[in-house]
Amino acid sequence: MADIFRVDENGYPRKLEKAPCLSEERELQQALERNHDLLPGDQINPQSPRRWLLVQREMPVPDPGAGGDRWSIDFFFLDQDATPTFVECKRGTDTRARREIVAQVLEYAANGAFYWDKSFLMESLRKTSMAHGSSPEKYICKVLQDDDADCEAFIDNAVYKLREGNVRLVFFLNEAPAELKSIVDFLNRQMERTEVLLVEAKQYRHGETKIVVPMLFGYTEEARRIKKENTLQRQTKEKRIWTKPLFLDTLRDNVGEDAFSRIRTLVEAAGSAGAVFKYGRGDTGSLGIVVPSVSHNPIILLWTDGNAQFQIGFARGTKQAEKAREGLVDIARSMNLHLQDDLDKAFPFAKKDVFLTRIDAVRSFLDFLLR
Repeated sequence: MADIFRVDENGYPRKLEKAPCLSEERELQQALERNHDLLPGDQINPQSPRRWLLVQREMPVPDPGAGGDRWSIDFFFLDQDATPTFVECKRGTDTRARREIVAQVLEYAANGAFYWDKSFLMESLRKTSMAHGSSPEKYICKVLQDDDADCEAFIDNAVYKLREGNVRLVFFLNEAPAELKSIVDFLNRQMERTEVLLVEAKQYRHGETKIVVPMLFGYTEEARRIKKENTLQRQTKEKRIWTKPLFLDTLRDNVGEDAFSRIRTLVEAAGSAGAVFKYGRGDTGSLGIVVPSVSHNPIILLWTDGNAQFQIGFARGTKQAEKAREGLVDIARSMNLHLQDDLDKAFPFAKKDVFLTRIDAVRSFLDFLLR
C-alpha cells in the first residue's frame, strides 16, 4: 500500500508515521465493533456497497465432537442481502496470521453452517440489539433501509445461505503477510459460492490521533468474473432452489392478495409455534411444514399455486404421530378428499379453493401439535 500524506496549513505534504498494532483486542476488535464500516463495503461491491448488521461479537461455534461451544468467531455479520459474513481479527505480527487463521475460519464456517438455526440467530441478534437499546426488528429494518421489511424472511434467507455455503469469510488484520495474501487469492478464485477476502486496516499516527485506512485485498475483477460465470453455469445445471421469500413472492403472484394473506398467516403462525420449513426444488415451489415431534418429513405441503397436500403417510410410529394422523384424516375427510385404505400410503391433495375453506382448521390443528 502507498504511503499516506497529510497536507499541512502551508500546503506542504507530510508523510504520516505508521503506527504498530500492539493490542488485537483494543486496536482491531474494539475499533471494528464501534464502526462496522472498517469493513469497506464500497470496495467489496462498488455497485451496491455492503451495509453491516452485527449478529454477535464472539459468536460461539459448537464442537461437533464434544457437542459444546468450543470456539468463537470474532464477529458474525449479515449484509443487506442476508449474506453471512465471518470476520476473524489478527495482528500481522502474529505467526498464526499465516496459515492457522485460514483453517480456523474455514472450520468456523463449516460448523456454524451446520449447527446455527433460525432460533439461534434470532436469539444472538436479540442480545446484541438489546445491548444497544434496540430490537432485532429495528436492527434489520435499519440495514435494509426499509421500515416495513420482512424480518422473518430476512433471517430465513440467512439460514438458507448458511446451509448452501453462500457465505463471506473476511480476515481483518492491521498488516497482512504475503503468504496469507497468496492463500486468500487462491481460495477466492477456486471457491464458487464463498467469498474469501482480506482487509488490511493499516494504522498511522498524527499527533495523538490514530488514522485507520482499510483496504480490500483478494476480490479482483477477475475473481468477480469467475464467480459470476460459475454461478450462472451452476444455475443452468441445477433445478430451482426455493426459499421462504421466493415461495411467498411467487404465491402472491399466483393466487391473489386475499388467498395469499390467509396462507401466509398459516405459515407465520406455524413458524412462530416451532414448525420447521423444508423447501422443494423444481419449477413449482413447495413449502413443507415439519412438526419435529411427529416426523422429520413435512406432514403438510403447500404449493405456490395455493394447493395443499396432507402427508398422512409420514405421521406414524409414535403416540404423537398417531394423534397427528387422526387430525390429518379428519381434515382430509372434512374436505371430501379421497383416502387410501392403507393410511401409510395416504397423501391426499387439496385444490386451493377447497383448502381455503378449511385453512382455519388446519391452523388450529398445527397449533395443537406444536404446543
